[in-house]
Amino acid sequence: MNRITRREFLAIGAIPVLAPSLAIGLERRGGESLGARITMQLGRPTLFLDGQPALPDIYALGHCPGYRFAWEERAQYSIAEFAGAGVRLFQAEVWMEQLWTSERQFSIEPARKQIRGILDAYPEAAVMLRLQVNSPSWWNQAHPEECVQWANGSLEDPPRWGLPSLVPMEFDLRRVPRHSLASQRWLDECGAKTREFCRALAATPEGEALFCVQVAAGVYGEWHYYGFIDNEPDTGSAMTSHFREWLRAKYRTDQALQRAWNDRDASLAGAAVPGTEERMRCDGYLRNPLRDRKVIDYLHCQHQAVTDAFIHFCRTVKESWPRPIVTGGFHGYWFTMFGRMGMGGHLEIRRALESPYVDVLCAPQSYNHLGLGMPGMSRGVTDSGRLHSKLWLDEMDSSPETWDLRIADQQQARANSVAILRRNVLGPFSRGMGLWYYDLVCEREPQPSGGAAGWWDSPEMQEEIAKLGKLQADRYRRPFASGADVLLVFDTESFYYTAHNGNLDPVSTELVDGTTADLFRSGAAFDMVYLFDLEKLDLRPYKAVIFANTFCINPSQRNLIRTRVAQDGRHLFWSCAPGLIDGATSDPEGISGLIGIGVVSVKTSPARVVVQTAGAPACTFGFERAIEPLFAAQDVDATVLGKLQGSEHAGLARKRLAGHTAWFSSVPLRDPNLLRYLLREAGVHIYDDQGDVVYAGSGMLIVHSASGGPRALTLRNGRRIETKLPAACTWVFDSETGEKLI
Repeated sequence: MNRITRREFLAIGAIPVLAPSLAIGLERRGGESLGARITMQLGRPTLFLDGQPALPDIYALGHCPGYRFAWEERAQYSIAEFAGAGVRLFQAEVWMEQLWTSERQFSIEPARKQIRGILDAYPEAAVMLRLQVNSPSWWNQAHPEECVQWANGSLEDPPRWGLPSLVPMEFDLRRVPRHSLASQRWLDECGAKTREFCRALAATPEGEALFCVQVAAGVYGEWHYYGFIDNEPDTGSAMTSHFREWLRAKYRTDQALQRAWNDRDASLAGAAVPGTEERMRCDGYLRNPLRDRKVIDYLHCQHQAVTDAFIHFCRTVKESWPRPIVTGGFHGYWFTMFGRMGMGGHLEIRRALESPYVDVLCAPQSYNHLGLGMPGMSRGVTDSGRLHSKLWLDEMDSSPETWDLRIADQQQARANSVAILRRNVLGPFSRGMGLWYYDLVCEREPQPSGGAAGWWDSPEMQEEIAKLGKLQADRYRRPFASGADVLLVFDTESFYYTAHNGNLDPVSTELVDGTTADLFRSGAAFDMVYLFDLEKLDLRPYKAVIFANTFCINPSQRNLIRTRVAQDGRHLFWSCAPGLIDGATSDPEGISGLIGIGVVSVKTSPARVVVQTAGAPACTFGFERAIEPLFAAQDVDATVLGKLQGSEHAGLARKRLAGHTAWFSSVPLRDPNLLRYLLREAGVHIYDDQGDVVYAGSGMLIVHSASGGPRALTLRNGRRIETKLPAACTWVFDSETGEKLI
């Protein structure tokens, strides 16, 4: 590996030679403008620069002091260091607030300086620029009617002292002045400045190096609604006006609105954004579609406004840049949403996936799943992205354990760091996607011994980054294929009908985050898609389909499931209240009609399933509290595998039907051992039966283990790999030959 020391860097300004393995044969000649696009090639969304594929591995400067500006010493050193490891793509950030400093002053110089800083450290770099299109603070002060208001409280005055690390987004989760994401004036005026920015920057030497503009707004630039975790946006004038226009387009007359809302006094001209009391109303963990239509309408309106604003800025960049350029941003978050998906998630992701103006979707990796032995999974449903030819980029922003000086055994910390790095890099790659290494040194101080410049500045990390890049580059030239025979299905629409936070609705997080995390440790490989993408899939590879949070299923989706999914001897797994809601009404009969197993409403506390069936692993899963609604299987033709604790109600049951086998669980299916047993019953291939994290795709079997020990791994072609894993490891094998690649 061609690694320079800091002393060499400071003494001679050495620029490492690009490792050709990562460049995929690309070299940009100085002075030439980059043309960039995303195109499907070899079965994966592929980044093309100047007509040649480029591995989507990026080094990104963070927002911490000392790293937020590319021309600073630490940033320059790290850019050169990553170039030495073979990375060609780099990211920096610029804010509308830095460019548009007053109504009459606008300059692109901050962006030029950022790009020039990268090029000074590595002249052949291709640059991705994160453009924060939030309105500047002076604009918010001038236009308070265009700003967010909250149903649960008035504006706060944030502290004004010190050197904030997240300027100017330090207080995005508090009730401070921020533009409404439904403000037409913000869209028009910041959109016009974005257009001016693109046209001016494209004409500069720095603009020639740009391959992607990542548009950012909302909380931390991630297109979440401001203040959404602990607060209730958006009751401001801009959103209220937008909501009334949205209702007028949907209902057209006051009478239609009154019928939908069951409110004789409702009017299109006077409709208000629902308040806190209305939002919190629910029947257990679900809303009533007849009683709570006002809140359901508002959430649809808000989510559409957010995604449409995201698409608006992507379109502005594409139409303003004189050459082909890649656009996208943070969107499509699905896991680790703090129980607040309805208030701040990205439930209208379908609009972004189907937009011709969006090429890239990205998110930090799922924060609750990053520790050793956990799956380290992407935050979004990346396989749906692939179906729509969208490139997903993970932001890897978890620091190596070598930065935690509280760990006494630093040798073990280094082993853990390498294992997690491999898992985090190769996980998204195995699904046909990419990532960036994010440097957030201010998030973990003090520095480790040796004076490391950034999170990834150590011999172990840089050697691994180079090694992983070489492996990815080799596999990038080969056709992509998934190693999965299990399909996990999620539904965005159902979240409009779930209760307003994780305390009221403990079920959805378990169905989405919990079941997924356990599936990674079941030993099976699985793909994940949204329910609206089922019709796009070739279902032949899948022996089992697990429906997660599918509370709301409309008649056309029911027909699709009956005629295409529930066929060919496939096993379908259902949990909780699938199909209870059809979009207009709520009817328990809809569950039995959908899944083919009779169910009844029951009340037990706690809502836990106890499995004590011969052959199945003994386990208990569910909730320590009661949940409502709760359903149990009641069908003489079903086989009972588990009962609700303290009762004779069937909490886990199976029924063989014509063409398929149906399974029903009263609570979210959890426990890796149980899932492994159920999937084996369905004929699914099990790669690893010891609870390790498994990824299979891109011609690789990736096994991440915290405990290690003897293993007998089985490939899809029947080959067995007898090996012994060390504790804290991620090992990679060729999925056909079984050869150990790393």
